[in-house]
Amino acid sequence: MYDNESKLHDVIPKILASASFHDYLLHNQYELDPEREMSGLPCYILKDRKGKIDDVVYLAKGPRYVYFYSYEGHDSGSIVDFVRNRIERRSDEQPFNPYRDSLIEACQHLLEFMASQKFASDFDIKGTPDVLESLTERAYSLYFYLSEAPYEPFFSHYGIQLGTVDSPPFKGRIFSNKGLKIDDLNLPNTTNTIFPLYNYKMEEQGLWYFNILQSIGQEREEINFSGMFSDDDSFWMSNKISGSQKVVRMTLVDTPLEALSHYQYHKGKNEDVGYRRYISFKNINDESLFQFGKLLEQNPFRLILSSSATLEGLSNELRMVSYVVSRSYNVQLLHMGKETIQLLLDLDLQKESEKERFVALKKKVDFFNKYYVVSTAKALGPSSKVFLSKNLINLNMNENEGLILQFPNNVKTLYHVIRYLIIVFPVSMKVDIEKPLHKSWVTQCKLSKNDSINKQNLTDTLEIMSQEELFEPDTVFVYEPRSI
Repeated sequence: MYDNESKLHDVIPKILASASFHDYLLHNQYELDPEREMSGLPCYILKDRKGKIDDVVYLAKGPRYVYFYSYEGHDSGSIVDFVRNRIERRSDEQPFNPYRDSLIEACQHLLEFMASQKFASDFDIKGTPDVLESLTERAYSLYFYLSEAPYEPFFSHYGIQLGTVDSPPFKGRIFSNKGLKIDDLNLPNTTNTIFPLYNYKMEEQGLWYFNILQSIGQEREEINFSGMFSDDDSFWMSNKISGSQKVVRMTLVDTPLEALSHYQYHKGKNEDVGYRRYISFKNINDESLFQFGKLLEQNPFRLILSSSATLEGLSNELRMVSYVVSRSYNVQLLHMGKETIQLLLDLDLQKESEKERFVALKKKVDFFNKYYVVSTAKALGPSSKVFLSKNLINLNMNENEGLILQFPNNVKTLYHVIRYLIIVFPVSMKVDIEKPLHKSWVTQCKLSKNDSINKQNLTDTLEIMSQEELFEPDTVFVYEPRSI
């Protein structure tokens, strides 16, 4: 493969023992930043030609070799890992070679670097791997000097009390800092509210910024965006509940602000709020669902779908429910377009258990088409049928693919399809639905300060739903329509 491949035998231990990570970073245009040193961990910054920061690296001295953590790559390990990972990422810039081996190439590169250095510097790294590991858990909140002091005007705008912000579920999960620069907009005195983003190991992977901008003579503009080096496939999560023997209610909400409003609204009204753990994804995609699956493997929990009653919120819930069901059944979200959505249900109808799932789902679909769509035709007359045909849920057999569930992409249909999936397909954890009356929990909290949960009405609603009859769509909460 390479002319000097034989020379690479057992070379990795030699590289780890002799290559100076400090010198290598300086050789590759990283600059040592003494002001950013943390607990003996030296900090190195890489900038582009315009002075924009491209990467931040911290080093720690272990018993056998030097370890690193990189903000840009969200990776860690030895100098060999560092070089190899960057060779992999730069593969698009090089001619295609399916037989390239990035590990061999990394070793060759480091041997060439070592040969070019007449002597290694005696730079002393005092920080240890244990300190570096602690840094990775809070890498972003520490590096950006975030404050845990809440910015009261921001939360006041959303009707969120500081007592809510300081509650145990949110301690250490909300920060602030000063200064905002977006494109040509530079506001050094504005205060941002910031929520850390995590991976399933609960290591910080980035920051989720929120702010309210107001120009003279213009309305306020609410903005949120990812900070530098942030991984948008990660999530924000409230604190783990300690000392509770009950199963955690993992509550899916659109944003951390929704979590705060949900908690504030329920506190004092619903005793299970103390067992809630809130989770909010920057994006729900294959990678973030993988992270969610890892969380589920670590600690079983009860999932409560509490996203806003909007197209975006319900679309994310459909992605989540499809993933949860797919862990036990061959269910796949095929297409989510502007007008229609398609789900593949690859059921073996020769098996009695899966045939029962099909029959149950078909019953739900027939019910929807009859009572939620066809009934409209009775009210508006036969001429409305042309328009209503697009609103039907279709469950058809495709010879090549299997059962296809196709339905319109609108709020009402999405909500009911989600309900049907969690009712029809039993999986290993319980899944419940919970929705605010006023679309979002922030609005619910603002407009319904004096609302109270009418338990009798809830009981009546659940009974009606169990019979699959029509029910009023303005129920404030829908608790446990069915658990699986």
